[in-house]
Amino acid sequence: MKATLCTLAALTVLAIVGVSSASASPPVITRIGALPPSTVTVTGVCPFSFTDTSYLTNYTEIEFFHNNGNLSAVNVEFFGSDKYVGPYGATLVNNGGHFSARFVFDSNGNVISDYGEGVIENVPLPDGSTFFAAGRVDFLAHSGPVYLPDWGGSRNLAGFCAALGA
Repeated sequence: MKATLCTLAALTVLAIVGVSSASASPPVITRIGALPPSTVTVTGVCPFSFTDTSYLTNYTEIEFFHNNGNLSAVNVEFFGSDKYVGPYGATLVNNGGHFSARFVFDSNGNVISDYGEGVIENVPLPDGSTFFAAGRVDFLAHSGPVYLPDWGGSRNLAGFCAALGA
């Protein structure tokens, strides 16, 4: 889900930065449902790389506009889950959770705030424990997938990495 969030953030910004109209308009709500799965190779979370395939469902996007007609904010909500595959084939599946993100633009279309909040990880591990992370993420402070919140809490990243590395 984290990889898709970063990709989603970039695509959303690129797709809508140029939106403008002669006058302000009401919010535009788009309900997409499920997005195609997205797979990335993740480094820097565990001592080894692994793949993360994200699945997003119940995807809804709401666009808001400044009085000059330029985009002012985009809210995104979805339910996300992931499948992780470690370097030796160990596979873990995230139970998923609700996540929302907000992208805020200045009157010239520049991104000035980009954050998300919700359940980031909820992964049952083979030993019966869980890797869990929830809270708020400042996407502008990160350059790649995010597995731990900037504000909030997490538990058992070490167990997650041990299970994937088995």
